[in-house]
Amino acid sequence: MSGISQTVSRWTAKWAFRIFKVQRYVKSAYGLSMLYHKDRTFTLAVKGKYGDDLINELQDLTRDDLFIDIGANIGLFSLWVSKYKGSKVIAFEPNRSIFQLFVANLRKNACESVTPINAAISNVDGEVTFNVVKGHSGKSHISVEETGVKVLSFSKHLLGWIGKLKYQKGTIKIDVEGAELLVLKEISFLLESPLRIQKVIIEINEDHLQRFGSEKQAIYFLMKELGFTPLRQQVSGHYDEIFTRKPVTH
Repeated sequence: MSGISQTVSRWTAKWAFRIFKVQRYVKSAYGLSMLYHKDRTFTLAVKGKYGDDLINELQDLTRDDLFIDIGANIGLFSLWVSKYKGSKVIAFEPNRSIFQLFVANLRKNACESVTPINAAISNVDGEVTFNVVKGHSGKSHISVEETGVKVLSFSKHLLGWIGKLKYQKGTIKIDVEGAELLVLKEISFLLESPLRIQKVIIEINEDHLQRFGSEKQAIYFLMKELGFTPLRQQVSGHYDEIFTRKPVTH
C-alpha cells in the first residue's frame, strides 16, 4: 500500500470511529490489516515507526522455528512472523482490551500459527496489578503498587510446556516496560538447554527498569551467564538490545 492510500485508509477509519463509533481495519505499512483504535501505539505500529529495526532481526525465522512475543500489544510482530514466515508464535499480552484487538487482528490476517495468551509473565502465578496507560497502550505495565487493574500472570511454573514444543530454533522478544529482568529470570529455563533459543530481543529503558529496582547491567550479566552476546551495548538510556549465540551444531 502506498503512503498516500495508507494515510487515506487511516483517516477514513479515524473519522468512522469518531462519528459513528465504528471500528474499521487499516492496512499497515507491512501489509497487515489492523483494527483501528485511538491509541498512539496503534498509530506507530500502522505507520511502521515500530518495526523495521526489529523486523530485520526476525527475517531468518522459518516455518520450523518458534517466536515468543512477550508484550505483544496489538500483535505487530506476531502477525508479521506468522503471515510472512509461517513460524509458530506464542504471544503474551495482559491488557484485556488490547488483547481483544490482537485476537481480532489475528483472525483478519488468518494468522493460525499464533497462540495468543491474555497474561503477563512475572514471578507470580495468579493475578498481578497492571497499570493501564490510556492513549498509549504500549506504555502499560505491571505495577509494584496496588493502583491499577488485576491481570492474569504466569511464572516459570506455568510455562514449562513451552520447553516441550518441537521447533528448530527460537527467537524471543521482550518489551514489558521495565519488567524485562523479572521476565528473563522466569524464562531462563528456556535459554539454558537444549540451547534452541538463539536470539533474544530486549527493550532497554533505564528509567523503566528502575520501577522494579533493576538496571541494564543486570540484564547483560544474566544474558552473558546464559551464553548470549550483545550486539549493540548502546550508551543511550532507551534502545533495543539484540542478544545472540551461535547455532547448535550436531
